[in-house]
Amino acid sequence: MVEDKNYLVKEININTNQKNKFAQNESVYSGEFLMKQGLNCAYWGKHDALSVNVMNEFASAIFLLEEINN
Repeated sequence: MVEDKNYLVKEININTNQKNKFAQNESVYSGEFLMKQGLNCAYWGKHDALSVNVMNEFASAIFLLEEINN
């Protein structure tokens, strides 16, 4: 990761028939932001309410960070 590059963040471990739960899915962040702040892993929960506690214990998420050209 490079500070002056931009990265598209995608959650990739979702079923094809399931709605994506990561609230910031397919958002673009600078490398500097990701290195200093990181991702806020807020998820869409029941009734499309934003929640940080939707995932069960031992649950996981896999994210792909793809460098994009400016």
